[in-house]
This record gives sequence, structure tokens and C-alpha cells, in this order.
Amino acid sequence: MSRARAKNRMKLISGGKQLCLIRDTEEVLKFLEFTAKTGSEAPAIIEARQSACTWCFSLLKEEEDHVAWILDNLPVVLSRQSEVTGEKLEDFSQLIVDALEDYRSWSSDPFGWERKHANPSSQPPREVSVPPKNLGRTLTLPVRADLCIEVKMPEGGISTEDFLRLGLFLYPYCNDLDLTKTFSWLSITEKN
Repeated sequence: MSRARAKNRMKLISGGKQLCLIRDTEEVLKFLEFTAKTGSEAPAIIEARQSACTWCFSLLKEEEDHVAWILDNLPVVLSRQSEVTGEKLEDFSQLIVDALEDYRSWSSDPFGWERKHANPSSQPPREVSVPPKNLGRTLTLPVRADLCIEVKMPEGGISTEDFLRLGLFLYPYCNDLDLTKTFSWLSITEKN
């Protein structure tokens, strides 16, 4: 590796004059491995955070490898992909933010963090929602250029009653109601 490239990968540790050769993302993943060994968090939470961070870190460019930058620009990073959307993307985003903030807390005061997490049974358990494996699909309905609605559909589809409930759910958001058209549309719901 050339000296110039090696220098670009080094960073100065604040408060000291030592150079760090490890990237922030690698440090975060090592920290998550450390938390798995200490048992400071539930294994499911740590596993979910590790997979979310590994996935997110693969979207980063080399110069973006700073925890503070990732936290400030997470929506930008996540917008670089299109495979994960909706609620699953929100869950991944929260897992990433939790992992990075936990890492920052640990790196600023490792002993304080360890004392705080030494007895995890005395702390209220954190809930983590691990997205289920494809139980249905998410439909994106482009109504017009500035309006797009996402609907998570169950595997078996929806009933006519569910369709009508969906329409009635959106009804209060209408800003140009024409009651003559509305009532003619609602007449299809009447049972004879």
C-alpha cells in the first residue's frame, strides 16, 4: 500500500497524538462483538444490530467512514439502495442508530459504559423488532407525481371490506370533498 493511501486511512485520536489505523465501521463491528461476549444486551438485539450495520456499512464510500458522519447522513446512505423499503428500512435505521450511539457512548467512557451495563437484568429490556421474513408484499401506489402510498399486503390479499376500510381510512385526509361524488362512491358499499 502506498504511503499516501495509508495516511488517508489513518486518523488522529482526539485527545492524543496517536494514529488509528482501524476504520470507524470496523471499530463499531468489533464493539458489537464485544457486547455479544459481555452479555450486556440480549443476543437477538446484538445480532440484529450487527446485520443491520454490516448491511449499511457496505453502502458507504471510504471517505464516509466516520460514526458522526454516518449518524448525520443516515437517510442519504440508506437512499443509495432500493431493495429494503418501508417498515423494514425504518427498523434497520433504528438498529443502526442504536448501535452507533451505543458505540459512541462506550468510546467516550468505556468504564462508565461497562458499569452501566454490568448488570443487564436490573435494566428494563429493550425491545427490538426483527422484521419477519416476507409475510406478504409491500405495494407502492403512485397516485400522482407528489403522492405515493405504500400498503403492506398480506399473502392472501385483502377482502372487499378491507378495501372499503382503506378508502374510509384515507377519507379524512381529503382536502377537496365533493359530497355528491363521495356519496355515489359510498353507494357501492350499501348492502341490498
